[in-house]
Amino acid sequence: MIISLGILSLLQLTLVPGLILVKVFKIHGFWENLIAAIGLSQLFNYLFVVIATLLKIYTQTTVLVLFGIEAILLLVFYYSTLRWNLAKIINPGGITAFFDEYNAKITVKVEWKRKVIKLFYYLALVVAVLCLLKYFFLYITQPTQVFTRWDAVVSWDNWATQWYHGVFPLHTEHYPQLWTTNLSIPYQFIGTIEVKYFSKYFANLIEFFIVFIVFILGVKRRSVGYFLGVFFTSWLMYVFGSQGSGYADSPVAFWGLLAISCLLFADGREDDDKLILLGAFFVSGAALTKQAGLWLVLTYPILVAMLKSKTTKISSAIVIQTFLIMLIMIAPWYVFKEIQIRTGIETSEVDRVTSLVLDRSDFSEIINSAGSLFINTLKNNYFSKSFTFVILLILLAFSYKDKIWGWISSLIIIPFSIVWIFFFSYESRNLDLIIPLLGIALGVGLQKVLELDVDRIKVFFHKRIPLTITHFISKFVKRLFHLLLSTKIWILLLFIPLIFILPKWASDNRLITNSLIKQRLIGDPPVNQLLYDYKEEYGLNGKIVTSYPYLGFLPELDQ
Repeated sequence: MIISLGILSLLQLTLVPGLILVKVFKIHGFWENLIAAIGLSQLFNYLFVVIATLLKIYTQTTVLVLFGIEAILLLVFYYSTLRWNLAKIINPGGITAFFDEYNAKITVKVEWKRKVIKLFYYLALVVAVLCLLKYFFLYITQPTQVFTRWDAVVSWDNWATQWYHGVFPLHTEHYPQLWTTNLSIPYQFIGTIEVKYFSKYFANLIEFFIVFIVFILGVKRRSVGYFLGVFFTSWLMYVFGSQGSGYADSPVAFWGLLAISCLLFADGREDDDKLILLGAFFVSGAALTKQAGLWLVLTYPILVAMLKSKTTKISSAIVIQTFLIMLIMIAPWYVFKEIQIRTGIETSEVDRVTSLVLDRSDFSEIINSAGSLFINTLKNNYFSKSFTFVILLILLAFSYKDKIWGWISSLIIIPFSIVWIFFFSYESRNLDLIIPLLGIALGVGLQKVLELDVDRIKVFFHKRIPLTITHFISKFVKRLFHLLLSTKIWILLLFIPLIFILPKWASDNRLITNSLIKQRLIGDPPVNQLLYDYKEEYGLNGKIVTSYPYLGFLPELDQ
């Protein structure tokens, strides 16, 4: 039953609680509700695990009973929806409207030029889809991986296993625990920490969700800049991000993107207050995932005030509400850890991590080291790293022609980059909070560059690519959507029996054995093999004195 329960745990992590909670917010829009459900599910799981641990009831029985209750509530809330087809949810009229409004962004009057730039718009959409597909095959099609990298093994997953055992993790310093509480959910569902597949797969899902959200922003805002942003985000997240390793850097980027997405969704809508308040919860998610998320706590209310500046009274009220939500959600953890640190129960990481940068000899060395690290991380096969860096700076500057992204760059991207340079530039992944936002800003900037003088680019596409491709792409997409939208929702229920049939092909023993074999590869595999060979030949009794840090996490050797 491990595989069946593991699949259910992934639903608990990504959808089930959130689909119930979105009913409270009553937000309009299929995509808005879906994305909100992904975030709300994780926030609910965090609160549930913490409270259940405090009450000493965080057990497999408890989580399965909870899931059963949630399943009943889902049927109650969505029963009438089961008889719908996808067309009623996604709205084919909305798809037609998307292409009409997307093309309406083209302001060129000359017919042949209009056709060429229209082709460019469709090419940007196709590139965005290809990037999304790349991330799908890179992360979604890899279900049997385990945690192998240092921090993932000794910190994040280690803390998750402590939550699984029903105790608050030790030696966490200030590091918040939303990520680890969620990683513990699959362990509790399946009743063992020996199978790492489902927790690791959740880390993969986060990587995909980031690019997916940027794509949906492009769909909702009908903007070629966001589709170009999908390309930049997928590239930058791959070179800067966690790559599904289990580190908390990509998750904090996910939460930051989710919060800003709420502001972008809210722009010009009647239910904007609900989306803004929802964004405050997601800012809390960022701050409860990693300390870098605290930057959004400072800047999010300012962005809200700018968005609502036309109605001062409402702006003041909504800013206060967002601040209260963040205070209530975030303060308990950080106050709790600060008390532990001041009483000597815990230690602080602040001096240790900042000294890695501040101990460098002078100001210029800090700047040079940070710049070198950033530029060397900009891996691509087309341009030199320095040239790539200059291009990115130019595109970021042009993003200021978009008022919203000018504010986002001024309040989040640039200030956070400066903080990173002087305090946290010992690792490029410490920039991850702003990477998706930077990716979108670059896409918007590229759009603004093309709007200046695109005659040469248009002529290039006009000469090189037949305009009939536009019509082919349009017809293909419309036929594909028509096929999908005719599907009835209740058909999804047919997958439920399949979940419980899977154990016939993937038994518990097989999953446990394969997972333990893969866990033997963490750290330095050749060293591990020498240890296992020695144990096999001579046996091991008692303790091993060693400086090898991974030893305590290797199966059969961890005791």
